[in-house]
Amino acid sequence: MKVTSFRIPRSGLIAPAIGLALLLLLSPAFSQDKKARCEAKKEELAKLEKKAGQLSAFVIPPVRTAQIKLSRDDLSLLNNAMSELSSVNWESSPPIVELLYAVRTRGGFSGMAEQYDSTANFDNVRADDKESLRAFIAATRSAVISRINLLKSFDENPDSASVALRDSQTKVEEQRAELARMKCDETATDENDPATEKSKKSPCDLKKQEIADLRGKEIELRTTIDEVDDWIGTTREDLGLLNHVMANISDPNWRATEYRAKVEAIFGRSPSLTIFAERYGLKRDFDDIQRDDANAVREFILAVRPFVIKRLDRLLYLRDNPKAARDELKGLQNQIDAAISELEKLRCDETGKQESVCSMEGSWTQYAAGLGRSTWHVISDGKAIESGLGASTGTASMTKNVMRIEWSNSNGWSGYYEWTMDADCQKGTGTLVFKSGGSGSRTSTVEHN
Repeated sequence: MKVTSFRIPRSGLIAPAIGLALLLLLSPAFSQDKKARCEAKKEELAKLEKKAGQLSAFVIPPVRTAQIKLSRDDLSLLNNAMSELSSVNWESSPPIVELLYAVRTRGGFSGMAEQYDSTANFDNVRADDKESLRAFIAATRSAVISRINLLKSFDENPDSASVALRDSQTKVEEQRAELARMKCDETATDENDPATEKSKKSPCDLKKQEIADLRGKEIELRTTIDEVDDWIGTTREDLGLLNHVMANISDPNWRATEYRAKVEAIFGRSPSLTIFAERYGLKRDFDDIQRDDANAVREFILAVRPFVIKRLDRLLYLRDNPKAARDELKGLQNQIDAAISELEKLRCDETGKQESVCSMEGSWTQYAAGLGRSTWHVISDGKAIESGLGASTGTASMTKNVMRIEWSNSNGWSGYYEWTMDADCQKGTGTLVFKSGGSGSRTSTVEHN
């Protein structure tokens, strides 16, 4: 028999190689790894955007002045509380009580620390634990001092604030470009996938975000009320510049008129036209506009001027109606208090997840079909004792609104009850499952006595 030798064409090797590569890229492990890297990059970008937003506020003198005052007040509060920790009745001393009230209105110990860019987690701090309280005060005080020093340096050298802002914005753009190169949005996600569900914010996180947003509005409104005359003056200056440029923009010789100087003045009011617009609530990118492009400058003015006029009207209203301004501020404070109360009702644990909604403590009467009734007595540590039926003992647990009792008795029987509680946490329906001594399961109901 004649054996014919042959050679596989290169194209015959390339296709399987490509297929293998695609298989790896589309595999669940690769997809999950990419998702994790994308989430980490997005988190990093969010931190940089927060920093840039903070600096964009700090370049404005009235905001900077208000922030210095707030930081100094907090530093005094922390110093006074630290001094009181050495006293005998420190828990009831006014400085400690005042500090704990401030902590409560700012989303907890970690929330107050985050206000000063502290990354430490203080969710385990207890108001009755002197040492953990001392650690919180010491760390937060250092962060407050750093904030004060930063703001004072901006006051002494305003150009340094603009430089810091530009550097921060550059980092944001670099991160955005890197995130775009990662093509995270092309990663398909299944809304029914448990991994996707876990990535969504919990009710606790959403409520904390709501409180942070409300607190930001409160600080902004308080600053505006306190510095309203300064803000009116600044806004009128901005509006005057915009009006003057718009009035002269059709002049054929505009480059030789005052217009050019006014355009330069507009560009000099903020590190960029985009930031200028953001100060008045308009979020659009104007960074590509050139000073010599009359049409582009005109479009910018037409876009931003209505927002400036609206802000001026708002400022004049707050100045001329002080009672309405105070009522509005009080309304925000009431919303914050209500949101904090709702957060407390969610019973969030230190990881940001919701703790058990229902309480398992007390006496519960259950009925198992075909077996009869018994009463379970449950205490806070989960110990459970049964009266009736097998006189079993066990361990109870409550996860959100699902109550479970793992039980056993001296006769060698064991199993568990599991009930889903109603909205009032007083009644539940579920199942009795046998592990030993019996087999199968029985329907069961339970009611709090």
